[in-house]
Amino acid sequence: MRSNWREGLRGTWGGVPKVAVVSVVGVLVVLFALGAGLTELRRAAKADPPAAGEAVPGRRWALAEDPAAWFALPEVDGAGAEGAPRPIRGSDGCNLFFGQGARLGADTLEFGMTGSTRMYCPDHREAERLFTHFAGAGAVALHLREGGDAVTLHLRGPGDRWVEFRDAGPYREDAGPAGDGADGGAG
Repeated sequence: MRSNWREGLRGTWGGVPKVAVVSVVGVLVVLFALGAGLTELRRAAKADPPAAGEAVPGRRWALAEDPAAWFALPEVDGAGAEGAPRPIRGSDGCNLFFGQGARLGADTLEFGMTGSTRMYCPDHREAERLFTHFAGAGAVALHLREGGDAVTLHLRGPGDRWVEFRDAGPYREDAGPAGDGADGGAG
């Protein structure tokens, strides 16, 4: 005896047509599966940003409000340990700065002792003030944010405001003052 599945759906369960019950259950299973998938997508989207020790070194970080101003922690052998002294290079958009005692923690950055060129640059006074603040402030709070394909770095600046830096690509030691390698000089 062969049973037809449609015949099994005829009739009612507690006064409700069986076909309606099976349809509602099917829709609920699909909605549950979609909900579980969306929850997993949300969880992946809220993943922690990369650790500072992995994301910051070897990259040029351009000041969001003045992209000509930037800093970098060049990747060097032996400087990978958290808090170990490392070189720092950068520009306020006009003057170059440099140092050997920068320290990168999990959520802090200390510029350390820095030197700089001292040209008169009226168009970059705000960036110069910011970098002078960071050089003299000791360890400042650092926060990385990941959004889409970009990572932004935020440092706690003067007046407790967060100052945003954008990843401007890999740092090259042979880059020119703008960090773009245009003049081939030391940067």
